[in-house]
Amino acid sequence: MGKIQHQTASSDFGAFQIDGDAKGQSVSGNKKGLCLTIHAARHQFAIGKTRIHIMAKDMTKDRFVYTLVREGDWRAAEALGFYQGSADDRRDGFLHFSAAEQLRTSAAKHRAGVADLLMVEVAADALGEALKWEAASGGSRPGLFPHLYGVLHVSAVRRVVALPLGADGAHQFPAEIP
Repeated sequence: MGKIQHQTASSDFGAFQIDGDAKGQSVSGNKKGLCLTIHAARHQFAIGKTRIHIMAKDMTKDRFVYTLVREGDWRAAEALGFYQGSADDRRDGFLHFSAAEQLRTSAAKHRAGVADLLMVEVAADALGEALKWEAASGGSRPGLFPHLYGVLHVSAVRRVVALPLGADGAHQFPAEIP
């Protein structure tokens, strides 16, 4: 079993760094002095009622991040030169993005059946320090998600791809999206 180095996990206690192999990773936290050992390779474990999710891959190193936007909203953003986000984004105070590995699940959960959906691809480094990788609200989904604290400037966008609905009602993504 390989060594896991500096993977990020998060919980109600904050972010953690993980080192070790699959039989004995140590996890130390930055709040409340949390320290524990994982005795099996698992994607999540619990301390009391607090779930901690461990990413098998450090998605914060992903080259591109994606947001899902309705076509009319994107056309308005192009006219303005920036995208301010959906009503949900504005309510939450940040623009919701996904890593490539999270995109299909995000579309199915938050944009199911939306016929005029676009996938907006952005180079993560073009967003600078306004891009933060954080746990989903309430810890409802494992892993960390990219959140943009600010507007998305159209000039930062690499490409925009229409996501038609397939016969099964699911969005059809480009082949390179896992």
